[in-house]
Amino acid sequence: MNQTSRPRGLLATVLVLFFVSGALALVYQVVWTRMMTHVFGSTAVAVGTVLAAFMAGLAIGSWYFGRIADRVPDRLRLYARIEVGIAMGTTFTIAPLLPMKNIGDTLDDLTTRIGRRNQSGHWLKTGHGCHVHHCTIVAYMGATFTIAPLS
Repeated sequence: MNQTSRPRGLLATVLVLFFVSGALALVYQVVWTRMMTHVFGSTAVAVGTVLAAFMAGLAIGSWYFGRIADRVPDRLRLYARIEVGIAMGTTFTIAPLLPMKNIGDTLDDLTTRIGRRNQSGHWLKTGHGCHVHHCTIVAYMGATFTIAPLS
């Protein structure tokens, strides 16, 4: 079905869903920041990690899906699949964080035993894992703007 032949009510529905999706992205950002505070033990590092993941993810998703948006025959179907992918990814977002916290605690214990108490290794390893996980989900969020059939 061509996008210009879609009923006007469908466009209004897509706009409402697009708005709700954006509002939920802000909720995810707050929740992930709270979760990262428990992983890092510092609010500043948590906010920095989540903000960097969001900015990078939005840029990557918008760039990649912007390149293929014109070649997709049914953008509404792709948009729906992307939204389902975001929902599934954010539903299971806590699972990867638990091992990362344990890895960070283990690194802290190890550095304490050898007499070198340094948080940078903990933040680097834990932050990288959290950043990659969140950036992947947020890349799909960045794709929604370029793929959304709003015209």
